[in-house]
Amino acid sequence: MPGAGKSVLAEQLTWVLSEQGEPARLITEAVAPAVGVPRRYVRKGLMAVSQGLRRPLAASRVLLALSRSEQSGASQVLRRWLELMVTQTIMRRSKPQEMAILDQGLLQAIWSIGIHGKYQGPIETLAATSSAWQFPDLVVVVEVPLAQIASRLDARTSRHSRLQHLDLADQKRQQERGRLLIHAILKDVGSLGLNRDSMVIVENPDGASAMELAQGLAAEAIRRRSQS
Repeated sequence: MPGAGKSVLAEQLTWVLSEQGEPARLITEAVAPAVGVPRRYVRKGLMAVSQGLRRPLAASRVLLALSRSEQSGASQVLRRWLELMVTQTIMRRSKPQEMAILDQGLLQAIWSIGIHGKYQGPIETLAATSSAWQFPDLVVVVEVPLAQIASRLDARTSRHSRLQHLDLADQKRQQERGRLLIHAILKDVGSLGLNRDSMVIVENPDGASAMELAQGLAAEAIRRRSQS
């Protein structure tokens, strides 16, 4: 969810892993909100074109599935496609010897599709063309009370979250819908090779330390890597 603390947790996790001698890199930094808007959009556009040229048939099938997913218009279809293609380009650039960390990855892109329309068709298309895509080894689901999410969004100086542009009543409705959507998606991504064994649920209530959460998550990531 926007405001769950994904970016802070990803930064802390990268730092903790590096301190423990594990090569780790936050690979979404190049397109993070901290990057200026024009530069970020140019980078995303180039990444999407690169992925589309690399996997033209699979990318076209995903775009077609998105066009049928009841998005609110052509611009939303294109934005959702860009998110998926950018995620794939970033993952493809990661190095085998490092733990590549994304604060917004594949499931976040699928969640955005579901918030604006129906996500089932795009998931089916991704599964049907799975050889063309890279999927995460480990998915971290950050659970936060909705009241805390609302407070964090309200305190933000940036306005890049879609929920920040809604009035309070609509925010609450969308937040509740977004939380239910997360759990629905987690049940439906088994066709992508992602199941409960490849997921970690992180509780991030009010007052929890991002560093403490990151330390626990780092230990789990290292344990799983040693077993793989």
